[in-house]
Amino acid sequence: GIFLNLVMAIMIFEGSWVGFLLIIPILLMKSSASILAMSLTIVLFSYYRLRNVTFKLPLIRLKFMRPVFLNINYLWVVCFMIVAFGFYTYRDGKLDPLTYLSRFEEWHLEFKQALVNPLGWGPDSFRNYNKHKNFKFFGDEDYNPILRIKLNEKEDLLRYYSANQGKSASRYANRKPKTLSEWDVAHNEYLQLFFDYGILGVVLLVGFFYELRKRFLLADKSPEVLAISACLLVYAVTSITQFPFHLARLTGIFGILLGCYYALTDRSYNLVHGEP
Repeated sequence: GIFLNLVMAIMIFEGSWVGFLLIIPILLMKSSASILAMSLTIVLFSYYRLRNVTFKLPLIRLKFMRPVFLNINYLWVVCFMIVAFGFYTYRDGKLDPLTYLSRFEEWHLEFKQALVNPLGWGPDSFRNYNKHKNFKFFGDEDYNPILRIKLNEKEDLLRYYSANQGKSASRYANRKPKTLSEWDVAHNEYLQLFFDYGILGVVLLVGFFYELRKRFLLADKSPEVLAISACLLVYAVTSITQFPFHLARLTGIFGILLGCYYALTDRSYNLVHGEP
C-alpha cells in the first residue's frame, strides 16, 4: 500500500491520470494508514492543480427555466476525501476490531516504558536487550500486551499490561497466554524513535520536519517538487501506524526521494539564506 501510494503520487503530479487507477489496489490493501496517505495525496493534488478550476455539474436543465449548475471545486474534493476516509477506517475497525484496536494499548505500554528512560534506551533497543534494558514487548493470541522481563539467562517473567491499571487484576485473573508474538517494531515510527533515541531524537525530528516545510514553502511548486513532497507526506502519514523505515524496500527509496527533494529545493532555500 505504501509503495503504491508513492507510485501514484509521482504519476499524478507528473501529469499521468492513469495514476488514479492505483486507488483500486490501494483500497484492496485493507490499511487505514495507506488510505489516509492516499486521501492526503489527492487533497494536495486538488489544492495545487484544481484550486483555480471549477467544474459545472448540471442539476436541472429544463426548457422553461434557466439551467441550474452545481459548481464543484477543490473544496468538494477535500470534503469528499475526509468523508471517504472516515467511512473506510470505520469499516476497517468493524471488520477486524481485534487488530484495529490492539495497537492503542500496546502503544500505551511502549510509551510508558519510553518515559522510564526519556533519554532513550539506545539504537535498535526496541527489539533487543542491552545492559540498561531487560524487557521486550509481546502479545498473546488475543493481542493483549505483555511485557517480557528477562530475570537471568534461564528465566523470564511474563507480565500482562492494561492501560486501566485498576482493572488489570480482574481482567487477567488466572490467564495464561497460549501463544506469544513478539512486537519487534512499534507499528509507529515516531513512538519507536522516542523509545530508542529519547527527547534528543524527537528534537532532531522536529528540526528535520521544520526544514522540509521551509524548503517546500520557498520552492517553486513544480510538478517534480509536488510529486516528491507528496511522497514524503506518504512516509510521514503511514509512519503513524506502520513501519516503512524498518523495511529495506521502502527505506532505500526514501533516501533517493529525499536527495531529489533537497536538490530540487536547494536553489530557493540557499537564495533566502544568503548561501551561494
